[in-house]
Amino acid sequence: MKMLHLAVRDNGIGMSKEVQAKIFEPFFTTKEVGKGTGLGLSMVYGIVKNHQGFISVESTVGEGTTFHLYFPLSEKRRMQIHSKENPDVIGAMKGTILVIDDEPFIREFLSEILEENGYLVYRESSGKSGLAFFEAHREEIDLVVTDRNMPELDGERLLMQLKSIRPSLPVILITGNIENDITDRLEQSGAHKVLRKPFDPEALLSAIASALQSR
Repeated sequence: MKMLHLAVRDNGIGMSKEVQAKIFEPFFTTKEVGKGTGLGLSMVYGIVKNHQGFISVESTVGEGTTFHLYFPLSEKRRMQIHSKENPDVIGAMKGTILVIDDEPFIREFLSEILEENGYLVYRESSGKSGLAFFEAHREEIDLVVTDRNMPELDGERLLMQLKSIRPSLPVILITGNIENDITDRLEQSGAHKVLRKPFDPEALLSAIASALQSR
């Protein structure tokens, strides 16, 4: 699935996680009475969904906000990154994956890509719930895909805890940070791959196939 990615960024006051969780709800507003209807972002959300796309937000209080909008460029189809000449990669396109992301749109998007390609996918909405799920199903999970920026237990600390439980577990982290030292540190801590937003679905599938082959 080819996607068009549009990012809109500001350097304003930013939003707390509590506000971010409600901004797409109709009539929710942080403005004073009479200065906002709370319908703007809910209308944007509806338009994006009607075009089979999704929208997510990244925000830090005091630093600003970025909205990510994704729209499909072609009809939904099963993505293939393997070929008849490479049967080892075909074999790697099977397994059970745990997706952990506090953004419901990103979580569902990742899960859809993986399920279309034959993976069994479990979803968790936080680092803490993801860790608890893995501890209860540690023998069943073949790989974890997690966001780095999550409240309470972020992806970086989650990575270390997962590795303490099963050192050989492949973990792929997703981050909006573009600093090379962040990527280097995560990979030195045991991440199989660090994917920077935005990334093509093929990049995710390739990283997963590589990780499962290397087990």
